[in-house]
Formats: sequence, C-alpha cells, structure tokens
Amino acid sequence: MEYDTESFFDSCVDKYCELAKVSKSSLKKAPTPFLDIEDSTEDIPEKDQGEQGSIACKVLMKILYGARMTRFDLLRPVNYLASRITKWSRNCDRLLHRLVSYINETAEYELSGYIADDPTTLGVHVYSDADFAGCKITMRSTSGCFVALVGENSFMPLSAFSRKQTCVSHSTPEAELVAADAALRLEGIPTLNFWERIIGDKVKMLFLEDNQAAIVIMKSGKNPNMQHMGRTHKVSTRWIHEVLTSDARVEL
Repeated sequence: MEYDTESFFDSCVDKYCELAKVSKSSLKKAPTPFLDIEDSTEDIPEKDQGEQGSIACKVLMKILYGARMTRFDLLRPVNYLASRITKWSRNCDRLLHRLVSYINETAEYELSGYIADDPTTLGVHVYSDADFAGCKITMRSTSGCFVALVGENSFMPLSAFSRKQTCVSHSTPEAELVAADAALRLEGIPTLNFWERIIGDKVKMLFLEDNQAAIVIMKSGKNPNMQHMGRTHKVSTRWIHEVLTSDARVEL
C-alpha cells in the first residue's frame, strides 16, 4: 500500500510561494528540512522580527496535516516552527524557507507499507526516542514515537508523533524515559488494544528503546537519581516498569 500525497505537498509549496511572494525557482535543493541555526534569545528585538510571521500559521498548519498523515519526517521541523509563531524571528524565516524547499524537493515521497502475513501473526512495534535538550532556546528535549504493524513478511506504518517535553530534562536517560512514557501511554497501549479488538485475539507488542541506561531503569523499576520526575514531568518510572514487565503482551 502506498499513500501518494505529491499533489497535496505541491499545493503546500504553492501556498507558501503565494503568501510569501516568492517564486518557486527561489526554492533551492535541500537534503534535509533543518538548518544549523537557532534563535539566541526568548526576547526578539523589533529589528530582528521575521517577515513571514503573519503567514507562518497558514503555511505550517497546512503542512502539518500532511505530515501527521504520511510524512513523519516533517513532524519535528513543523512542530518547532509552530512553537515559535508568537516569537517569530529572521531565523524562523530562514527555517521556514528551508522546510518548504525540502518539501518541494521531496514532494514525491510516499508512505508505504506491506502486509503478507496472517493478521493473527502480526505484532505491534513501538519505537521511542528523544533528543536531549534539542531546543536551544528552552533547552527542552523532544519526544518521538513511531508505531508499525510488523510480521515476518509485513511492515505497515500506523502512526508517529514528535512533541516538545513540558519541562527541561537533566540527562539523556531522563529525556528517554519521558519519551517512553508518552509512547506507551498515548500510542502503544491504545494501538495494542485496538488491534486486539479488530482481530479478536491477543497481540504482542515489542517496545524498542536505544538508550542502555533507560532500558536498565525500565527493567528494574528503580530510579533513585530521578525521583523528581514525578513532580516535574508527571512521569512514573514504576508505571513504565510495570507495563513492560507485568503485561505478558508487552516485551522490551
């Protein structure tokens, strides 16, 4: 199965060019949607305010619709720029132009998946990750999650999210645990329950994490150096441990 959204993303590029009053030829090739620049302060002086702030919301919300449906690679840059709407700077102008240039270059990209196994043999795979202090302004990390149905001859993407964490994390394992909590609570368990309802049988969920320290904490349920997480992030390490070890359907 393939989701062809080329015409939609072409319309996103046309919308930006129309509102920003730039020609499509000014959109150069961009291998990634990111630039290695960040705003240096929360307080944007008047002289440093960007020119595209008034149109940014219209452009970004249109792109976000397609990003949530089929282009998960766009979620991170769109969400970052959306968080800067009220404090738009010249760097944000550059970041938006880069993002649209990337979309113009990759409009033909498609989300694809394939199923060649019996539904009862499929499992839910949940991939969780975080970028520690990824926002150089607030120093907050970003949680990321990707969910797919996987079998021996099957791989079907289902959903994904990228969202900034609600407060600053003090280490990579802390950011990873916050991302794991969101991935399990908001995507993994609901998807598991829904798929079991569809096929009428028990389903296995595999939770994939790439930080060794976070994995040790999840398996043990002990986290003496991060007891503040319950107050700051509203995340219970014990809950993550119980979900990953007490539920026979879930495997870490």
